[in-house]
Amino acid sequence: MAKKKRTPQQVGRHSSKKGGGYERLMSKRLSLWISNGERDDLLWRSAMSGGRATLKAKKGGGSKSQSGDLSAIDPLGCKFLDLFVVSLRHRKDFKFHRLVTQNKGLFVESWQDVCNEAHREGKHPMLIVRQNRCPDVIAVDNDGIDTIEEGLKGVGIVHEEHGDVLLSDFFGRWYLARISLSDSDMFIYGLEGFLSMVPMAGMWPQEKKKQKRERM
Repeated sequence: MAKKKRTPQQVGRHSSKKGGGYERLMSKRLSLWISNGERDDLLWRSAMSGGRATLKAKKGGGSKSQSGDLSAIDPLGCKFLDLFVVSLRHRKDFKFHRLVTQNKGLFVESWQDVCNEAHREGKHPMLIVRQNRCPDVIAVDNDGIDTIEEGLKGVGIVHEEHGDVLLSDFFGRWYLARISLSDSDMFIYGLEGFLSMVPMAGMWPQEKKKQKRERM
């Protein structure tokens, strides 16, 4: 018996449900990343997944604690979202071959969307995507990398197989792809490697000490 084809409405509901689950998962993963594994409740998925922030921007407003697909529910989360607009996408097929060969496709469209929002809010774009049966990847631009490097100046990172690795070496050599677009270069990294190699919690040591004192 032939499988019944789903209607566009059914496909849309399935995609929304899948995307919402990915946003909740990444909210916890990124919370752990910026807190050095101590907390998973600093960020949560935005209402309307970024739509509210976009509407506010069109009206001349904005939200420091909510932009892109994430909202901050803790001061440390706010500090992260003060710097980055994070877009989370989970799709069946991003057609990465079009990205590499033509600088086109769904990945580039998603990147341009988050860049536009980041530009409106005076922040850096960060795109995290999951394609079925593929490892997750993260994309950032030159300015975003410079901001991280400046915030973590002098901090070394350790990799199990390669010993001490400087942040500049990681950013400059370990990317999966570097795509030159009209306004800036986009650097794509494996998400797991990026989160494990970049000690983002080191950006805000004073905030972490403050929270630790408050919990005592």
